[in-house]
Amino acid sequence: MRSLFRATPNGPPGAYDTYGVRVPRATHTIPVSCTSVGCEHYENGWACTVIPDSAEQKTLIDAADGRIDGMRRQYLKPERTPEGWLRYVFPAGQPCFAASAHVEQIKPATTLIQRGDWRRHERPSIVSVPEWTDRLGENQQRIIDRQSRG
Repeated sequence: MRSLFRATPNGPPGAYDTYGVRVPRATHTIPVSCTSVGCEHYENGWACTVIPDSAEQKTLIDAADGRIDGMRRQYLKPERTPEGWLRYVFPAGQPCFAASAHVEQIKPATTLIQRGDWRRHERPSIVSVPEWTDRLGENQQRIIDRQSRG
């Protein structure tokens, strides 16, 4: 995995504020169906194009047969494209391949502000969304004002 590049800021860590928003999936969301989220693939169907005899084709067939997430999906007989690929068409009315990732947020996001940056920081303060928005906007305006003064 590539390491994250972070430029070292000019000032000390305490000269900065870090603004964050957290929505932990385990505590703030619940799984929902394709119909609940208005899933375009569920409503209209979808197609996948793969190279014949490839790892992608095997994964596609495994997913369609329910060996990945337990949900079987029907597809029409694959058609060969002019380029020699195989196109699998999945009719509407069945769960899409992202069905297990569809979630609904049941708790509001937690908005945080903490003094410091990535090098060192204090314990974050949990603030309301309006306060977080106001303070972030004020902070951005201070930065713009300082830059315009030179």
